[in-house]
Amino acid sequence: MTDDVTVSGLGFLGWVADADDTAVGTCFQVEAGVLVTARHVLADAGAAGVGDAVRVAPIGGGPGREAVVVRVDEVHDLAVLTTGIPLPDSCVRLIVSDAVRDDEPVSIAGYPTVEDAGISYELLTSGGRWRGAVLRDRVLWSRLQADAVMPGMSGAPVLRAADRAVVGVVSGRYNSVDGWLAGAVWVARVEDLRPLLDGVARVEIEDDLPPGARLDVVLEVSDSRVRLSGAGEDVTAAHRGVSPGLVNALHDVRRERGRPRAVVRDDLGVVQSAPGVVSLRRAGELLAESFLPVAVAQALARLLHRAQRAHVPVRVGVEAPGRWALPWEALPDPVTGRPLVLHDLVSVYRRVPAAGSRSAPVAGPLRIVVAIASPEIGGGPLLDYERELGAVLDAVHSAHRSRAVVRIVPFATTTAIRAVLSEDTTHVLHLSAHGAPGLLHLEDEQGSARGVDAATFVREAVPEGRMPRVISLAACYTDAEGEDGAQSFAAQLAQHGAGAVIATQTSVTDVYATRLFARVYAELAGSGSPDVVAAVAQARRAVQHGFATGADAVAQAVAGMDEWSVVSVLAGAPTVSVVDGTASAVRRVETVPDLKGLLARPVGQFVGRRHAQRMLPGLLRGDGAAGVLLYGIGGIGKTTLAAELIRRLLDTTQDWQLVTVTGPVTVDGVLTAVAGAARRDLLRREELFGAAVVAVQAASRADLPWQDRLGLLREDVLSDTAILLVLDNFEDNLAPGTGRDWSITDPNLEGLLTAWLGSPGRSRLLITSRHPFAPDAAATGRLHAYQVPPLSLAETRKLMWSLPRLDRHATDPPARERVWRTVGGHPRALEYLDALLPGEQPATAGQARFADITQRLHNAVQDRLGPTESTTWLQQKRTLDAALADTVTLAADDVLLTEHLTRLTPIEDAVTTLAALSVYREPVDTSALLFHIGVPDPERADTPDRAETMAQVRDLLSRYRLDLNQIDEAAGPDSPLTPQDRTLLARLADEASRPPHPPFTAPAGLGGLIRQLSATSLITTLDDGRVVMHRWTATELHHRWNSPAGHHHQPALVTTAHHAAAAYWRWRVNAWPQDRAVDLHDLEEARHHLLAAGDPDTAGTITEYICSQLHDWGAWDHETSLIHDTLRWLPADSPRRPAWYHQLGILAQDRGDYPEAERRYQQSLTIDEELGNRADMATSYHQLGILAQDRGDYPEAERRYQQSLTIKEELGNRAGAATSYHQLGILAQDRGDYPEAERRYQQSLTIFEELGNRAGAATSYHQLGNLAYLAGDYPEAERRYQQSLTVKEELGNRAGAANSYHQLGILAQDRGDYPEAERRYQQSLTIFEELGNRAGAANSYHQLGILAQARGDYPEAERRYQQSLTIFEELGNRAGMAGSYHQLGILAQARGDYPEAERRYQQSLTLFEELGNQPSIATTISQLGNLRADMNDLAGAVPLHCQALAIRLSIGVPQAENNIARLRDLRTKLGDTNFSVAARTVFDERSFMTLIAILDQTG
Repeated sequence: MTDDVTVSGLGFLGWVADADDTAVGTCFQVEAGVLVTARHVLADAGAAGVGDAVRVAPIGGGPGREAVVVRVDEVHDLAVLTTGIPLPDSCVRLIVSDAVRDDEPVSIAGYPTVEDAGISYELLTSGGRWRGAVLRDRVLWSRLQADAVMPGMSGAPVLRAADRAVVGVVSGRYNSVDGWLAGAVWVARVEDLRPLLDGVARVEIEDDLPPGARLDVVLEVSDSRVRLSGAGEDVTAAHRGVSPGLVNALHDVRRERGRPRAVVRDDLGVVQSAPGVVSLRRAGELLAESFLPVAVAQALARLLHRAQRAHVPVRVGVEAPGRWALPWEALPDPVTGRPLVLHDLVSVYRRVPAAGSRSAPVAGPLRIVVAIASPEIGGGPLLDYERELGAVLDAVHSAHRSRAVVRIVPFATTTAIRAVLSEDTTHVLHLSAHGAPGLLHLEDEQGSARGVDAATFVREAVPEGRMPRVISLAACYTDAEGEDGAQSFAAQLAQHGAGAVIATQTSVTDVYATRLFARVYAELAGSGSPDVVAAVAQARRAVQHGFATGADAVAQAVAGMDEWSVVSVLAGAPTVSVVDGTASAVRRVETVPDLKGLLARPVGQFVGRRHAQRMLPGLLRGDGAAGVLLYGIGGIGKTTLAAELIRRLLDTTQDWQLVTVTGPVTVDGVLTAVAGAARRDLLRREELFGAAVVAVQAASRADLPWQDRLGLLREDVLSDTAILLVLDNFEDNLAPGTGRDWSITDPNLEGLLTAWLGSPGRSRLLITSRHPFAPDAAATGRLHAYQVPPLSLAETRKLMWSLPRLDRHATDPPARERVWRTVGGHPRALEYLDALLPGEQPATAGQARFADITQRLHNAVQDRLGPTESTTWLQQKRTLDAALADTVTLAADDVLLTEHLTRLTPIEDAVTTLAALSVYREPVDTSALLFHIGVPDPERADTPDRAETMAQVRDLLSRYRLDLNQIDEAAGPDSPLTPQDRTLLARLADEASRPPHPPFTAPAGLGGLIRQLSATSLITTLDDGRVVMHRWTATELHHRWNSPAGHHHQPALVTTAHHAAAAYWRWRVNAWPQDRAVDLHDLEEARHHLLAAGDPDTAGTITEYICSQLHDWGAWDHETSLIHDTLRWLPADSPRRPAWYHQLGILAQDRGDYPEAERRYQQSLTIDEELGNRADMATSYHQLGILAQDRGDYPEAERRYQQSLTIKEELGNRAGAATSYHQLGILAQDRGDYPEAERRYQQSLTIFEELGNRAGAATSYHQLGNLAYLAGDYPEAERRYQQSLTVKEELGNRAGAANSYHQLGILAQDRGDYPEAERRYQQSLTIFEELGNRAGAANSYHQLGILAQARGDYPEAERRYQQSLTIFEELGNRAGMAGSYHQLGILAQARGDYPEAERRYQQSLTLFEELGNQPSIATTISQLGNLRADMNDLAGAVPLHCQALAIRLSIGVPQAENNIARLRDLRTKLGDTNFSVAARTVFDERSFMTLIAILDQTG
């Protein structure tokens, strides 16, 4: 034996020997005389039991000594020994194994057993890397990777290389035969050593937790045992089960909490006792006695000590299947005995592994959806909705101020909740309702309570992929088990994948729930990466502390109820992130329903008016009323409520056809609008014939008495079609009557509404008006009048959220209530008040002191109501009397609007700008304001020459073989353009997009003026910079400017503003880069302003232009409405009236309504004859001729043309005469008299050429081309078409050019040049589509179908015919529809589908017969004859060709020859006898003999 060797720094190491004094392992000293080793080392030494003696000695040499085994942990392979002779040194530090980072460098030093002949080893050091935790045979170990750990080193300490702290004890190495896990070393954890050293050594085991560390443990409760695992602890012990005392304690609490009792509230400062309420604190103590055995309690205590030393949070997840009914949140802290959930560092949650499986944190801002169930029938005591809404607003107010988005679901039905959840990702769903074990009492559509379980709720209310991250259940018993131990409602939600569920095990007071959720949502909204488990823990502590330290009786009462113990959080993990803090905040898309022009709020934003929302849709759906009248003071929200009612109706069924008419209306306007909606519905249902179609056509006919039109609609349309007629802003049609009554000014309109309400069928009326009215005594009971009430206090508070200055100043409940009362709960008045108050930026806000302005409002209420009534008013709670509210609102307006105008009057241009914006019907930009307050400056006018710019762009792109469709490619990174050309292209693009500038210079400070006016809330600046004024504000301002009694009397202000507005819209048409549809919109706005300014002549001229363009586009309903509106304001003796009647005739003729067309032409003609206006008489005769020709009445057509021609010649109107010659030529052509047709065309052409009328000459060239085409002279036809085309292109007549391209296509097709034909048709189609000429486009589609059919491409042919048919149906062009049906019949016949062919021909024939179009009737009957022949029904074909022949002979058209040829062929095939029998079914004997003579001549 050599001398002893001292090993520096390892004096705490020793070896353990067996009875033969042979080393079997290593040990180390943690305190003088206290040694640690592996338990299996002692077993190898034969001393594995407590009290056994074993030999130990220091490594490096020295005398051996005896040690005694004092503690053993067989599971974790650890043992503790004591000796009277300590080793030289002790370990410096012990640190829990969980604190070691993965891949941390470590070292192991021990007494190795090495087989090396002749050489002994007493110490071996091995380096390694820490590899973290291992769960082996349900026991938690640590692992490291080292290549030189040998037998004998078991029991050695694992030292962290950085500071030589002990972080584990070597248990063994993995011996792998196959090489897997080579070098792996199992390490017993320091956390498991801690209990062995407790009471033996005073060793401080450090946690060394990194910043942000958390101690996460799970308390698992099985049938017989409790296990606490995690954070270095893993302790299992038997529990005692539920004791009788615990059962009784829980029974007492639940019995007392379930009794009917007064709810403690603090909103009115009133305390009502809650007798017998028992705290769960005692139950929690009994629960600990049963389920926290000593070992588990000690482990939990150690955990809390560690947390306090490191000041890190402890998160305890309770997993107790079958025992969830126990109040785990009431467990006491084993150290102090105080409630564990109130410990500053502890979070307790109920661990549901499935929670979070269907939700994940997403980008902010935080979005909270709130649903309050307040059923009117069933479901226990009625939940006070207004109080609940107030409580919810309290709960989410802080979150809202932190930029959270809050949406209130109007009704807590599963359908309504689903609609709002579908809108966008929801972070928190807050449900306020009555609850019962396993159920939540929501509402159904009728307002009755509906109990739903969690599975039903998830299925019906949660869209796929939209599971909220957090569901808050502000209801009783939502975490109480259901019948037969079924899972609680909250547990089921967690099982269905909610990230976290906040629930209650018993009842809970409103006060506590409100404060708790308020704190939770404030925590969530105020954190970048909010964690709901931590938020509830913090809220639970803070709320209880607030109640416990509160001085008032309410706080003390609630504090004594210990309601912190009844709130539970169910989650799958100790952290449930609600918002993804790493993702950029996204702008939430608000879904705004399209309600035909009505102002609607985004889904989920409409709050309150629940009674109206519940009751009124039911009235409209049922038979109790024919209509609903929403009336109330301007700005109270009538239109918004109407939009919400409509949305609710459409949510229940999509059958409703919505018709909206706003402002002044007429009988014709109403019926035309309803007819348009009914027509679209019939087309969607493919009902193209029958009584309903006739009724719809009649409804638009102003010549028929409205009683007849309504009667037809009732019988054939309204009986089957659910039409909702909305008359918005109906006060424009009312006038004050006797007393306070209002009546309809137009007796016809009153009669229409009275009759409609008396028998509406499936239709319903929804009317908004500032004033109530009754159409007629008989209809009073059929029109349900509903006064839209002022906002309730809770609704007002919700609105205040969007009014930052008011929200900032009205900070306490009394201040909010005072504001609510003194403005009468009026939304717009609240905005006025908000604008008068100072904000955070005084330069852009009002300057009125809150106390001063509210006192003035208070005084105004007293002055208006009187002392007695005002006292009663100012003491109202939660809701206001609607009648008095109107009076109070008007008093408030006097104060607020007058204050605004007084402040703005000294500001240059402020009042003029207000007047300007008061007349516009839609938002406008600052260019509009220059027409009102700008300085005239012609040099500032700038209208970029876009045509020239785009020509340069096209030229530039063409050099690279690109077109305008490839401009993005040309400007992109891979552009083929040179750098210089790319720069040029960018400059041209900038020039093309440069907006024009009006001929005005903006006044200095215009932007500041707009900001200042916006701050008053009298106008609103939109996100795109445009500005707008609410209609009610405009009306109130107009009242003040027009009132001689006011201080702001300026009667000319509004008229001047209308003139300037008209000038602005007309400038836009001339200068702005926009399409023609927008041009027409702008012209209609100009027309409105001109009429308002008293300039009907200019308005009439603009109307003529608008109608002309609408007619070209086929927008015939719009054109008709404009004409009817024009006739309404035109004087009865106006010379303009005949022209408008004439145009109504043209519209009727275009739609195929020939009787109405004739009536209108006659109406126009009669007036012109009375006025002696021969020029216009000639126009009417001419149009009557065209109508007769369309009907096939050629003699009448010729008579009318001659009447027209005679007058024109007498007046010397050569151009008009040329037009008549032209039309007489077309008539001769249709008759087959081609020489006469050519003579007439030449007459027309000669005059046009002499007059230099190139457009007229082009028309003649075109018609001469048609004539040549019919004669088979294709070269002459092409020459004429080209002549016509050249002139039209030179004149810029694109529509005319399109017709020429079309005809050239037909010519090419007949020549067999199909590619050229298709090219020409496409040229024509492109122009028609660009012009918006839908009728022309339909003709092009039709011809492309004929071309495809000629090529044999039947699917393409059918597609084109359908395209054409669809347009004709939408236009109501019955002649065009009939042509499409006919062609579809030919296609079906070519395919051999004879039944379909016959169906289509019959459709066509029915329309042509209704139109009285004789030539087309003959064509279709003739085609039916051909079909019969193809079907080998020769006898059936004969009568059809006979009918067609008779018609064609009577009108004198050349197509009769076709029938003669067919009949001759049929006679040959059938024989004389059979042919005679078939023909005599049509002809009498004389006619039959005439037929035989004709056939013999042709034969």
